[in-house]
Amino acid sequence: MIIETSKVSSLMLNDHLRLLSLLHKIESSQDSLEKRYEAYMDFIWNIEKHFFIEEKTIFKEFSLRKEEIKVYNMYLELTKQHTNILNELEKMKSNFAKGLGFESFRLRDLLIAHQKFEEKLLYPKFDEELDIKSKEKIFSQINEILL
Repeated sequence: MIIETSKVSSLMLNDHLRLLSLLHKIESSQDSLEKRYEAYMDFIWNIEKHFFIEEKTIFKEFSLRKEEIKVYNMYLELTKQHTNILNELEKMKSNFAKGLGFESFRLRDLLIAHQKFEEKLLYPKFDEELDIKSKEKIFSQINEILL
């Protein structure tokens, strides 16, 4: 995989597109509830990896370099959004278990708002303030997680 090592945003934006594609696959599926549930579980696995990368890889490296309240507040907002998304996924899982099907409007809204927050505020800050060595470390850790 070739990654533009000058931008954290390039990698993460591609992952946002992949996650929305996985969600669309569930939403548009005409498969049985069982097959849709398998696709849903695959989506959960991938979004949890995405959140782990953001919280434990990117932010860890960033916070080592910038000890400021603005960074801490961004981290709090990021984790709050992650929690809201995971809670919504848990509600959806409960509905699946009850045989009620799959309702994704709220999840899609949460994901899009989260994506906008990251793409407009978070990733540009990372791209601007992290040096090449830090970015290379992040990409190495991401590859470990993904492989």
